[in-house]
Amino acid sequence: MDKGVALRKLRDEGYTRFLSWEDKPGKRYKPHFHFKASKIFVLKGSMKVTIGDRAKNYVSGDSVFVPKKTRHSAVVGISGGEFLEGQK
Repeated sequence: MDKGVALRKLRDEGYTRFLSWEDKPGKRYKPHFHFKASKIFVLKGSMKVTIGDRAKNYVSGDSVFVPKKTRHSAVVGISGGEFLEGQK
């Protein structure tokens, strides 16, 4: 997915803070939560995200919404990944 397109979608949905990053294959994010709601776009690669007891794989072009104060974790896929997150 094109980063500019993802950024426009986030802005259109009212997101005001943006973070972008790249991760190597297998990068793990331990269970945590954020004080703001977030939406993450997978720009390249993949990521398995677990929210509560539900895990789902996301690939390039997908997005995942994480409500504020909701415990979640993630593992980046075998080809690594590039991501864009909006928070509100």
